[in-house]
Amino acid sequence: MEVDRFRIESRRDRGCDRQRAILFGRLLLAGVEQGARLSGTVGRRSRRLQIMTELSFQLPEVSIAVEATEARRLFEELDRLGARLTGQDYARLARRIGTAAHERSVHAVELLDVAENEKVLRALEHLAARDELSSGLVSLWEGLTLDVRPVSVSYRLELAYLDGRQEHRDLISLSGSYSVGDLIPAPAGECWQVVGVEPEEDRPTRLMCDPC
Repeated sequence: MEVDRFRIESRRDRGCDRQRAILFGRLLLAGVEQGARLSGTVGRRSRRLQIMTELSFQLPEVSIAVEATEARRLFEELDRLGARLTGQDYARLARRIGTAAHERSVHAVELLDVAENEKVLRALEHLAARDELSSGLVSLWEGLTLDVRPVSVSYRLELAYLDGRQEHRDLISLSGSYSVGDLIPAPAGECWQVVGVEPEEDRPTRLMCDPC
């Protein structure tokens, strides 16, 4: 009887071991399949993230990479400035940067012309006034100032509100001179346009500005 009971228990133990092995194999196979699916998902996500995440601005002395979202923000600001009749034409530059920011096949924009680079600096001045300069655009600002080597121009702003109030502000421009029709860098929620320019001897030039 003891021998028979030992044989029965041995068969049970072997059966349990076989079931455990089968279960372990199934769990291992499921883990491998899940890992493969996750790896494929991560790979697809990585490929999607690699599509147009950066745009390189080629300056005469250096190349500066900015995020695609930053390039689009710069394009939108140039487009906003170019929508008004001013002394400068922003349209062609805005189109070049806008196309590069939206096209997956374009990875670089050349900024080799000083006049065009001053326009980019002007757009960056406006973004800075609204506290919208991210790290990539700050790097572009620094690279452009080294390339353009702008001479700072000081202005005295006279802002005329619709209710008759007047306010005076000081402005230092690193993007050249402002003329009638130009928009003035202002905090978010404000919009001012130059309606008059009055040079002052030994003093900053006065810019009369109306709301826009």
